[in-house]
Amino acid sequence: MTRKVLIGAATGVLLFSVFGVGNAFAAPVPLNLPQATAFSILGASCGGIQETSSATGFDGATGYPTGVVQMSTRCGGSGRGGGYQTTLYSASANVTWDFTAAVVSYHVPASAGTGSGAAFDAYGNEVYNQGSSAYLLLAPGFVPAPRVTGITPTVGPSSGGTKVTISGTGFSGPTGVSFGGTAAAFTVASSTSITATAPARSAGTVDVTVTNAGGTSRTISTDQFTAVAAPTVTALSPKTGPAAGGTTVTLTGTNFSGATRVAFGGTSVGFSVVSDSSITAVAPVAEAAGTVYVTVTTIGGKSATSTANRYTYTAATPIVTAVDPSVGSTDGGTMVTLSGANFTGASAVTFGGVRASFYVDTDTSIVAWSPPGVGTVDVRVTSFQRTSAVSAADHFAYVAAPTVSTLDTSAGPTDGGTAVTIAGAGFTGATEVDFGGAVDCHVADGDDAAAFHPDGSVAGGSTGAVDHLGAATSCTARQHGSSSKAEGSAPRSVGGRIAGGWTPVCALPSWTHVAPQ
Repeated sequence: MTRKVLIGAATGVLLFSVFGVGNAFAAPVPLNLPQATAFSILGASCGGIQETSSATGFDGATGYPTGVVQMSTRCGGSGRGGGYQTTLYSASANVTWDFTAAVVSYHVPASAGTGSGAAFDAYGNEVYNQGSSAYLLLAPGFVPAPRVTGITPTVGPSSGGTKVTISGTGFSGPTGVSFGGTAAAFTVASSTSITATAPARSAGTVDVTVTNAGGTSRTISTDQFTAVAAPTVTALSPKTGPAAGGTTVTLTGTNFSGATRVAFGGTSVGFSVVSDSSITAVAPVAEAAGTVYVTVTTIGGKSATSTANRYTYTAATPIVTAVDPSVGSTDGGTMVTLSGANFTGASAVTFGGVRASFYVDTDTSIVAWSPPGVGTVDVRVTSFQRTSAVSAADHFAYVAAPTVSTLDTSAGPTDGGTAVTIAGAGFTGATEVDFGGAVDCHVADGDDAAAFHPDGSVAGGSTGAVDHLGAATSCTARQHGSSSKAEGSAPRSVGGRIAGGWTPVCALPSWTHVAPQ
């Protein structure tokens, strides 16, 4: 079998020579459409898609082989009226292949008829048709130039360093990779994939090309890489704000589009890109007063630091003007309200250097719980690494709980009135004496209905007496948890809650005598 082969062209006249099929210089490569591509065109595939390809020559602009592919598939099934019915799906496409027989592009429907015979290009490469297929035969020694089909990522900093994957064909034996004319380091992953490192260059969009012994890849829209310049911050407004944060700051500069991060001294904040030259951000809470750099990060990199992007946090020293109450148990747990100024952002409250639990109510008020302690201590507040000065106004005195050692009598009549001498320690400042703990007794009248007469220094453990006489002569007692009541004379309540074993002789189980109200 023979075929006509185009060996040259001059003044519009094609010259042919006749060769036997066995005289081919290298293994021919079939030119067709991948089944997946054919399916995307037809929208159906029943038992496969049949293709008939016909080469038409070489494209005048790209030099690549061209041809027409006819494709069809027949699908069958039961019809409405019964019986077996078939539907034929068919289409044709103009196709361009590269020199590896990979599809470069196709157009549906085909706008040209089938080719005939064979054709050569200027390098001696041949396309020909045989049976229902078209073939490409490369000339001896011909090396196809690489073809780039795409790159990823398509954007990176102008400072370089981005790893870029280049996809395409003909990557065996490449001699160079270029980003807009700037050579790049690269490694060949396969004949269809190269990994290159984008070089440093000026901002802008360039073509990425691959070169081998056969030439340099043609430039297309999908081979473009955009180098992005790093942002710059040229001004801040305002340049100062409280360490408590919350100040809205306007950043002025360049290349802010696509910003991914704004930071105050390393702390990321919420922000809004107003334009390529303006960003608004909210200053975060600072650890302490001082100056930090405000930076912007984009795909182009991170803005440099300079005097133009310095932001200063300011903070006033806390002041404690009052402690209420100013006394509490040595066991701790007293709820104390601190009054003063500059409490916002407080990070610590201490009682004599011991940290306490607290919360900031307002800038002038803090509620704290005293830790265990002894003696008189200073209560101090720390905010943004500034601590309030000591003063008489911040004193808190720890008072030990009273202790009862003995009672001079352990029983008395239920109508009260028995004078009881209580011996113990820590009675100074006592506010209540409790007999039993379960019944409240309120003096009916008289502001001085109860009196506690210490006879000596109770702190040293001397005794005191409960006087059962006074201005009030009766009280109403109600047992806790019931509605029963008893009328009668009651012992007068005195400071301190004591439990020394005094047992009232009465029908009600437990009596509590409370200071007059």
